[in-house]
Amino acid sequence: ITDDGAALFAELITINPNIIHLHLHGNKITNTGAQKLAEALENNSTMFSCKLKDNELDDESAFDSNIIDRINARTKENKDKQEMLFMSTLNGDIKFPWNRSRIMIVGQGGAGKTATVRSLGGKNYNPEWDSTIGAAVS
Repeated sequence: ITDDGAALFAELITINPNIIHLHLHGNKITNTGAQKLAEALENNSTMFSCKLKDNELDDESAFDSNIIDRINARTKENKDKQEMLFMSTLNGDIKFPWNRSRIMIVGQGGAGKTATVRSLGGKNYNPEWDSTIGAAVS
């Protein structure tokens, strides 16, 4: 991946909030490509890490250090914000969508798996609900 590829990744992270980690180790990205990624991160609030180790960044350049510092600061800010939102949601202070969560509920019959899933979906407990036979996918 060269600077052109880094520019494409930069464009992608501005429009796709589902990308949370971008590890571009061992490529041919220079300060130019890293700068594009840093600029794109200014408009991204979900990426937790952007690793550029072992690329062709100019290690002697103060400019290079500033780019990496900007990328690291922004991804740390994003991660801290997402962790705060997660903890606030977990503690019931605010509601926030868990867009990246998957859960499998496994247990003995009659243990309350369906009631738990309904509760997580914001539905009330229904004592008349029949036991699920087999697997229910929702």
